[in-house]
Amino acid sequence: MTPARRDEAPIGATEAPDLAEGGTHIVDFEVLAKERELEGLALAPAALDDTDLRGIRVVDVSAERLSATGGDWRGAGLLRIELHEARLTGLDLGEARLREARFRGCKLDYVNFRHAAIEYVSFEDCVLAHADFQGARLDSVRFDGCALAAADFTKATLSRVDFRGSDLAGLGGSLLGLGGAVVDSPQLIDLAPQLAAELGIRIEEA
Repeated sequence: MTPARRDEAPIGATEAPDLAEGGTHIVDFEVLAKERELEGLALAPAALDDTDLRGIRVVDVSAERLSATGGDWRGAGLLRIELHEARLTGLDLGEARLREARFRGCKLDYVNFRHAAIEYVSFEDCVLAHADFQGARLDSVRFDGCALAAADFTKATLSRVDFRGSDLAGLGGSLLGLGGAVVDSPQLIDLAPQLAAELGIRIEEA
């Protein structure tokens, strides 16, 4: 069988977490803070708000209604994770690596993704208002049904990033960081005035 060309391959997360048997698990924060590792677990709802978990490694994890608002997870490694209805407002994921991750119905407003490496990731029906993607690298990422008001992609590097189906009105920062993205016609109309201004194009009627 001929392998699919990269430009024809699916965009977004394609792999599910490989979970160990045994139902849902409760997070032991003292152990987590010491070992900074979660692997192969389905997690019960947990509150990890305002926690310092810099460098945490999360692999093959599925979680319902996780709350990690205001936490410091800089430099985290997140591989094959699925979060459903998580509250991550203000979470710091600067310089983190996210690969094969799926976020469904999550609150990701004000999350810091600065200089993160985000590959094969799906954001579905998420709130990403004021999310900061400055300097981040996004490769094969899908935003589907997401609200991105004031999200900032200044100096981001995008490859195979699909925004179709999301609300891009009122994006913050420089729109030049969206080079390499896929949008639909209505989204382009919403972006046109700001993009024209950045390019120094004046719009005047004859």
